[in-house]
Amino acid sequence: RDDMMTQPQPLKVEAATPPLFEREVELGRSVEDREIVVRVLGCSGDITLIMGAIHGNEPTSAIVAERLLEHLRSHPEQLEGRSVAILTVANPDGLARRLRTNKRLVDLNRNFPAAWRRQGRPFSPFYSGPRQLS
Repeated sequence: RDDMMTQPQPLKVEAATPPLFEREVELGRSVEDREIVVRVLGCSGDITLIMGAIHGNEPTSAIVAERLLEHLRSHPEQLEGRSVAILTVANPDGLARRLRTNKRLVDLNRNFPAAWRRQGRPFSPFYSGPRQLS
């Protein structure tokens, strides 16, 4: 018979998709009592931090960060050997008000401790705050 003469085909085995390790960490609350939450995906020691909506008048960055979160949840194999922490909205009060600054009118991008220096004046859109991390 012809079906007995065919060569055996190799067995196709697909690699199992690794389980997704995800945790949610509430970093704190905003001045207007909104949650500030980071989601950590993966479980390696080195973590890449992605921040969206540090400026409330740039809402697209929050959307992009949310899409990245969705993508990595759908493709956990891309996290192999790494971890990613995604803070989709770093400035929830500014985002709600569509302001560059936070509720205290500080530009958070200029308020980090690294190379902090006084910039702008209070009530200007580029005010670095009275001190780092203020």
